[in-house]
Amino acid sequence: MTELVVPVPKTVSAAYVVPVPAPMSTVEARRQTDKAVKSRLTGPLRMLTAEWLAQGAVKIEVEPAGTPPPGLLDKPHFGTPGQRAFIARARAFVRFSATQRASLIGIQEWRARGPAAALAAGLGAPVLDFQAFKVLTAEEALAALPDSALTIPASMSHDMTIGLEFNHWVRIDDGDYLGVMAVMTDGMRRFGLPELRIGPAGTWTGQTALRTGAVRVPSSGCVSTRRKAKTPKAG
Repeated sequence: MTELVVPVPKTVSAAYVVPVPAPMSTVEARRQTDKAVKSRLTGPLRMLTAEWLAQGAVKIEVEPAGTPPPGLLDKPHFGTPGQRAFIARARAFVRFSATQRASLIGIQEWRARGPAAALAAGLGAPVLDFQAFKVLTAEEALAALPDSALTIPASMSHDMTIGLEFNHWVRIDDGDYLGVMAVMTDGMRRFGLPELRIGPAGTWTGQTALRTGAVRVPSSGCVSTRRKAKTPKAG
């Protein structure tokens, strides 16, 4: 296996936007987000997200709806016709953003996506991922969030296991151009890594292409990590 050493930025940022059907202040957006996180997220992830919001680790901004960029809502690949109609009728946009040290678990992504997905689910709204230039349903955004569970017994270790599937965050495309096969990634930048453009690829698969880069991805496509979880105070 060939190892390729590439520079990695110290920090990376993520941002997700939720179009809302009525004018909304920042205070109201925070209130509705807090409520949605409690009702839409579960387990340790709900506790973590509430903690991040309280600490200001997730930035929430509200902008009045303006005229979208020319042609944006006419692009057939930018969401479904129903989603584009919802965006066109939006009266405000709530933006969730987070910045974190670059890592293979992309904490900044689910810090920002978690509350955005929760709010969208409560409003029946889509979630805009401009990094991938994609419109997600609230269900799709929620499904991408990592599985998390406290180790047992949590009172002894306070450890948390987090499983993150890469297929929700990184897309691998292959194509044939003038008889030459090429493999391309879209989403590696979320983890501070460069996008890969490999060709001719012959019979290589997407997993082979990923392993040829600077990071070795398990065949399961899932990375697990452990972090210390704070125990909520009683009362």
